[in-house]
Amino acid sequence: MMVEFRVSDKLFGLIPGGVFGIFSVLVGVIGDILAASFFPGYTILSNMISDLGIGPGGIFFNIGVLLAGLFAIPYMISLGRFSNNKDGGNRTIIKVAVVSSIISSLALSMIGIVPAYRDSFMMILIHGIIAAICYIGAAGYLFIYSNIMFKDERFPNIFAYIAFIDAILFICVLFTWYSLIQWIANIFIILWTLLVASYLVYKGKHFSL
Repeated sequence: MMVEFRVSDKLFGLIPGGVFGIFSVLVGVIGDILAASFFPGYTILSNMISDLGIGPGGIFFNIGVLLAGLFAIPYMISLGRFSNNKDGGNRTIIKVAVVSSIISSLALSMIGIVPAYRDSFMMILIHGIIAAICYIGAAGYLFIYSNIMFKDERFPNIFAYIAFIDAILFICVLFTWYSLIQWIANIFIILWTLLVASYLVYKGKHFSL
């Protein structure tokens, strides 16, 4: 554990944790845009996000989500460390949020490795399970951070509101698998990540988790 902390301290000393969050958003969005540009007739009203991974430009989407998930991990660790109160009051719940966010980020990366190919039941099944893990993890850490950010005066309340709304949206996705809701949830988490990551870069400090 001490080795892990020393490695992360050195990493964040070179690159602020929020920068990884910004990189995560950029590579993910660029991958989506490129994949959609090669997908004739794609629409958010009838196509799930994962459909981009099996279209003509699927390679861009798959690489995008793979890298987005990997970049998100150090950002999530950084957010957890920053969110930790000096008195350690939220220590346990923040660790739960960090673990949940890392699991969700790893699942996001796996989505790029296991595309939702329609001609393989096993691929569809595995892809669906991975996507569900990603959404459950996201809903979990977003709920936790919404509560933390409401109570922590360092964070603007808008961060907490967006996190809470997005957590509900991800739960709705799990029960409906409706493409429009999935896209709205995705847009909200992109917005939340950009805002919070930029805020971390601006604040430029971390507390030990």
